[in-house]
This record gives sequence, C-alpha cells and structure tokens, in this order.
Amino acid sequence: MNVSGVAEFAVLLGFLVPLATEMLEEHGSFLPCGGAIGPDGEFVPIDSDYDLAPPDIIERLQAQFVDGAKSGSYIATALVYDAFVTDPSDGTKSDAIIVSLDHKNGMSQVIAVPYKLTDGTVTTGKLISQDGSGSVFAAA
Repeated sequence: MNVSGVAEFAVLLGFLVPLATEMLEEHGSFLPCGGAIGPDGEFVPIDSDYDLAPPDIIERLQAQFVDGAKSGSYIATALVYDAFVTDPSDGTKSDAIIVSLDHKNGMSQVIAVPYKLTDGTVTTGKLISQDGSGSVFAAA
C-alpha cells in the first residue's frame, strides 16, 4: 500500500468519521457528505445540495469528486454515508458509517464503521475494510 495514500486516507477518516458520529448523536441520522485532500495536503470539505434525496446527494458528490480529480484540485476523496452492513467475519448485521476512499495513485478502499446509537450516544465496532472501485480517479 502506498504510504502517501495511507496518510491522506487517515486525514479524511479523521475529519469525516467524527463528523458523522456527531450528526448521529445530535440528530439520530446524517446525510451523505464528503471531503477531499488538495495537492497542498489540506483537507477540503465538499458541500452538496442537501435538499436532495440521499442517492442524489451521493451522485452529486461523486460528480464533484470526478471534476476535482480531472482539474487536479484533489489527490484523495472520501464519500461518507449511512448503510446497513454484514460483518463478513461473523455475519453480524449493523448500521454503519461507510467511507468510500479514492486516491490519485490508484488506491481505493471502502471502510465500514459499524455503530449502535443508544440514547443519543454512538458506540462503534470493529472496522470492516474492502477494496473500493477506484471510480473517482479512473473517470478523471
């Protein structure tokens, strides 16, 4: 795994998973959101039209990521959304914060952070990781 890509993925996860957790604790849910890393290594929040339905927000964010990749504005991107997952190690089903990560070097990962929301408090479980599709920079 490329060390550079790992560093950018860590920054994206460090910003976006706490944001999703905070939204869950304050509102009981969260809308898809995203962020990117610019060529200067700085985190860039990515806004969308949150009046749309979640699938449309995801589509719009993905289009923004591809545009940013094409223009050289982003070297890594992260799309964050809520989903239901099954842990492949034991078959446990859970709500999860999903983070789909792509890097210009070809790295692509999807990280699931299983969670339980109880009385306004989020408890997270063991991360689940799998290879991503790499669609952002492949389309650039």
